[in-house]
Amino acid sequence: GINYCNGTKNSVVENTHIRSTGDDGIAIWSAPEMDGPSADISYPGCARNTVRNCRIEAPWRANCLAIYGGMDNTMTKITARDSLTYAGIMVSSEFEPRPFTGTTTVEKINFERCGGWMWGRRPFGAIWVRCYNNAKNPVKGINFKDINITDAWTNGIVITMERNNSIEEVVFENVNVNGFNGSYGILIEKDTQPLGDGSGVTFRNCQVAGTG
Repeated sequence: GINYCNGTKNSVVENTHIRSTGDDGIAIWSAPEMDGPSADISYPGCARNTVRNCRIEAPWRANCLAIYGGMDNTMTKITARDSLTYAGIMVSSEFEPRPFTGTTTVEKINFERCGGWMWGRRPFGAIWVRCYNNAKNPVKGINFKDINITDAWTNGIVITMERNNSIEEVVFENVNVNGFNGSYGILIEKDTQPLGDGSGVTFRNCQVAGTG
């Protein structure tokens, strides 16, 4: 697929069809290794990038879309289909990225048959927001807007907070879950470690219908 990494800035991927990748179809990964001093705000990781008017289908491992840290990145007007092992999109602090700063925007996306099973049949959602084990920074400032989830393989939306990390200022607005084959349209998940309480997540005008 395509991986924005190590401080990619002001770039655009558009009008692109990606199918059958062995990892994330399109990822924005703010890995810190090549982006300057870790404590310097002048080095925000991947910043102000846009992914638009794309179609991602059938990754045989990992997600159709993923965002790991960074500043003011946008994914819009995308169709994501048939992620059999992971999510349609994963927004996460996994891999110890630069912090989420500014606003990360995920909007006008259709997720069709996304969110399968991996790691001992663990079910993932079509949308998965995850603050990873021992992450140094919260998953923060994420706006999901005008999204349709259709026939999710497992759950519609899954939010996971691990080991006293936090998820802050995450908003779902006009998100519709139309059919899911798991137990939940929306699941705020608690693992075996102490977790946050989900108070940093807001849902506005969202609908869930049609179990599998």
